[in-house]
Amino acid sequence: MLLAGLALSGCGENRADLDKQVLAADPSFQESLDQRQAIQKEVDTERASYERSAAKINEKINILKSKIALMKDEKSKLRAESLGKIDQMKRKLYPRKRELEQEIVEVQRVLKRKQADMSDIDRDMGEYNALVNRKEKISLTREEIQAWNERVTYLAKQKNTLESEITKLKKDIEVLRLKVKVLVVR
Repeated sequence: MLLAGLALSGCGENRADLDKQVLAADPSFQESLDQRQAIQKEVDTERASYERSAAKINEKINILKSKIALMKDEKSKLRAESLGKIDQMKRKLYPRKRELEQEIVEVQRVLKRKQADMSDIDRDMGEYNALVNRKEKISLTREEIQAWNERVTYLAKQKNTLESEITKLKKDIEVLRLKVKVLVVR
């Protein structure tokens, strides 16, 4: 029965009743019970001290959490304000960037026109060369052949001029694109 009482000691029975049962069976156990009682008081005192200290720390933590939440809100507002200012600063370059982009479009238009002219010259030169190569079959006079040769020479000069203009226009487009690229503020 004593063992049954000890086994049930943590199961909700009144501790004082258990102490009485143990003492009734063994009065010399009083010294151990007194020691247990003293230790229990120390444990209860330490536990209460811890709970008071923990409560104070939790209060400080809650205050800090509130401050952190306020600081996060403040940071979010500051970020939004700063991003707005940065966007306004970046917009100052938009007109120049648009000018450069329009210039690119214009130079590309001129380049396409020059390339079309180059295609026309290549086609004409091909036709003239084919005609001159068939000179015996079509009975061209020396003067006509000379006129055609002069025309081919003229077209060759135009072609050289166009080639250098096209090269320059491509370089201009490359430089304009580079200018647009470097105007980007990060």
